[in-house]
Amino acid sequence: MSRPRIFVTQPVAHSALERLRKVADVDFNQDTAHIPSQEELLAAVKSHDILYCLLHDKVNAEVIAANSGLKAIASMKITPSDIDVAEATRRRIPVTVIPPIVTEATADLHMALLLAVARRVVEGDRLVREGIFPGAQSAHLEGVMVTGKVLGLIGGGGRIANAVARRARGFGMKLIYATPRRKPEAEQELGMEYVALDRLLAAKHKRRTDPENQDSACNRQLFKAAGAHGVVAASSRAGGSRRVEPKLA
Repeated sequence: MSRPRIFVTQPVAHSALERLRKVADVDFNQDTAHIPSQEELLAAVKSHDILYCLLHDKVNAEVIAANSGLKAIASMKITPSDIDVAEATRRRIPVTVIPPIVTEATADLHMALLLAVARRVVEGDRLVREGIFPGAQSAHLEGVMVTGKVLGLIGGGGRIANAVARRARGFGMKLIYATPRRKPEAEQELGMEYVALDRLLAAKHKRRTDPENQDSACNRQLFKAAGAHGVVAASSRAGGSRRVEPKLA
């Protein structure tokens, strides 16, 4: 029996590739900065039995139909939102996803974003690289405190929100959250307070976050409520889309 042929759309962990090579012939796009185009995906699917795709790949009906012998689509996403599952199902092609293994990593990055914005880390780095040093006690890059402030979690109560909340407790932050479904377990475990969204937006000195899929709340109302000293950080699991309005970017 011939070995299956697998195409991986971007480099993944070396250990994963080695495991695949033990059971299949593996080809992959070796450029970590290049996302395969539609045409490249079509060409790859035509000559392989299994497509191993990442979260940014758009696997539509045309890609799936490019090879009548396609045996599987393996996604590194938690949800197959950019894969035409209906078309794959119609062709009896299994689609696999990964378990929610990136919760802690996402929460780490979320806190990094919050701290970087509040303390103007990126701006400071840019100035130093340009040879500009305004002085050790200059107010030129004065940021805002994070310790002791209010952290408003929009869409809070999920895995990522809880992980962010655990980290925020280390900064002595007060935790409030707004979500369609109340989470008594999170309130008891993490000391989070459930509030209506309008009250969360009205809270002062907050660091509002959007760690779940609440795109509709991350709009002009939220940015306006944040004011001059508020910080808005948005994060989510792999998948889904995020939009920043041009005038707010």
